[in-house]
Amino acid sequence: MRTRKTIALGAVAAGLLCLSPVALEAHHAHQVVANYESLVAVTGVVVKYQFINPHTLLTVSAKNPDGTTEEWVGYGSSPTQEARLGNNGNMFKVGEERITMYGFPNKDGRKFMIWVRKVRQNGEDVPIYQTELNDYEDFLKNHKAATFKQLDEKYKRYIGGPAIQANSDK
Repeated sequence: MRTRKTIALGAVAAGLLCLSPVALEAHHAHQVVANYESLVAVTGVVVKYQFINPHTLLTVSAKNPDGTTEEWVGYGSSPTQEARLGNNGNMFKVGEERITMYGFPNKDGRKFMIWVRKVRQNGEDVPIYQTELNDYEDFLKNHKAATFKQLDEKYKRYIGGPAIQANSDK
C-alpha cells in the first residue's frame, strides 16, 4: 500500500514539475492579454504605488474632460529589476500630480496596462526596464514614428487630457 502512495505522490510531483515552465511562460505572455494595436496615455494623479513582486504597480487617477474619473493600473518589471535602474519604493508619492503613464491596455477592456513609459510633470522620463522600452520603441518604429507625439492619432488614446511629453521628445 505504501508503494502505491509513493508512486502516486511521485507522479503528482513530476506532473507539477512539468507544468512549472508552462506556468512561468504563461505569466510573461503579454501578447495574450495586452492590446499591441494602440498606445494609451493616462495623465493624472498617483493614487497608489506598489513596489512588490512579481511586478511593480502604479495606479493613476485621470479626470476626463466630461468630469468623470478613471483609475488605471500599470505594471512593469520586478522590484529587483526596477532597483537596478535606480528606482525604489518611494519614488512615487500618493497625490503626486500630473504624471503620464503610457502603455498597452488589456484586451478585455479592464483599465490595466503594461507600462512602456512614465513621464513626470516636469518632463522627466522615469527609467523603465529594457523589455518595456523595446516594446515601446518597436511599436513606434512599426508605425513610422520616433516619439509618441509623432505617432498617428489613430494609434493613440488619451485618458485624463493631453499626455505629458518627455523633455527628450521636445
